Amino acid sequence: MFPAIRRGFGRFEKEKTMTENQEAVKAEETVQEEKAVAATQEAAAEKKEEAVNPNLRTLEVTIDGKEFQDGVTKELRRLSKKAKMPGFRPGHVPFAMVEAMYGQQASAEVINTLLEREANKAMRDGQYRVVGQFDAKPLAPAEGSKDLRFEVSFEVYPDIVLPDFSSVELKRYLCTVDDEAVNKTIDTIVKQRVTFTKEEGRQAAAEDRLTVNFTGTINGEEFQGGKAEGFSFVLGQGRMLPEFEDAATGMAAGQKKTFSLTFPENYGNKELAGKEAQFELECVSVEAPHYPEVNDEFAKSLAVESVEVLKTEIRSNIEREVQERLYDRNRTEAFNAAVEAFNYQAPAAIVHSEQERLRENFQQMLYGMTGQKNKEGAPLDLFLEPAKKQARIGMMITAIIDQNKLEATDDDIKARASLLAAAYEQPEEVVEDLVKTQRNNLASRVLEEKALEFLFSKAKTTEETLTFEQLSGMGRQ
Repeated sequence: MFPAIRRGFGRFEKEKTMTENQEAVKAEETVQEEKAVAATQEAAAEKKEEAVNPNLRTLEVTIDGKEFQDGVTKELRRLSKKAKMPGFRPGHVPFAMVEAMYGQQASAEVINTLLEREANKAMRDGQYRVVGQFDAKPLAPAEGSKDLRFEVSFEVYPDIVLPDFSSVELKRYLCTVDDEAVNKTIDTIVKQRVTFTKEEGRQAAAEDRLTVNFTGTINGEEFQGGKAEGFSFVLGQGRMLPEFEDAATGMAAGQKKTFSLTFPENYGNKELAGKEAQFELECVSVEAPHYPEVNDEFAKSLAVESVEVLKTEIRSNIEREVQERLYDRNRTEAFNAAVEAFNYQAPAAIVHSEQERLRENFQQMLYGMTGQKNKEGAPLDLFLEPAKKQARIGMMITAIIDQNKLEATDDDIKARASLLAAAYEQPEEVVEDLVKTQRNNLASRVLEEKALEFLFSKAKTTEETLTFEQLSGMGRQ
């Protein structure tokens, strides 16, 4: 019976061993399958990342293990000369203790130094047009090797082939400065030099200056900002609500009036928006406007010798303004339209730089409007989409300039400087200074203008003439 038990036990052990082996094999297969799935997912993620960012490139970089160890030892010896530890004089701390204290720091510094050297060499050898900084992640060392392996990822500037712009529809805006624009400018100057005189019994009309007392109430209660005494304004300038000006029109000094008005729904003070108010209005005085006559004496008051010279200078100033406004409008619309045919994605580093620039411009604009600086700044993500577009426009302009060998000659740069200096009393000196100190900025503007002309010459371009008021945004377009 004993042998039978032995056989049975042996068979059980054998079956158990076989089962354990099968389970081990199955477990190993599961592990391998999981590794394969993980590797597949990682590869898919990398492919997805490259699909999202076609400018991304990766390289494997190796750091010699012996050079790394020698570098760490050298760094630790350097640190040991300054190391301080209780019970030891500075510079006499045992090397083993220095290694324990600073080993990780030394390793990181040596890796950073060697990795930067090897990564930059690999990117140079590959003749990549690298944009921004590279990222690195460690890889498992090769079997039996002490060398350190890293995967380095970085962005490159794409190789651009300009599209055919012939199907792009562009509009070139034109504007001619006529006598009407000059006369309207003179009229504005005249109105800026208006004087007022009181006239007894005069009934208030457009362009008269009124001084009034008023009290406003809502549901019988006064509200903040609804009361004033000795308040002056000019009828027709739009400083007051239309209903207020309508009520004041025709009043003479000493007259009183009660009227109602409803604040607009979009009124600046939200507490008053859409509400009806009652006003008691008293006219204190009415002053008639007196405008200077446009003659040579008027011109001399502006430091100009005659009316004709004044008109000539005004025309020149308007023409310079028109030229800048036309350029801004043409470049904005043309580049925005043309970039839709430019199928390249900007590297993230360029987009980020553009985001920072747009945010800084926004902060400066807010400061100009409010006089206050926002220390935290607007969220950078707010500027992501416009930054992407502006970055692509910049790439397109650069490609147009490079591939068509556009140049900013000395004459081009001087002509641009002359245009900017024309408004100064001694333009020759200003031109010389601009060419010396702002040459790069002047050249950039010249090249951008030539890129714009290239687009107009290749696209389906039509022309539209605007009045000066339309171009200035003063009239309906």
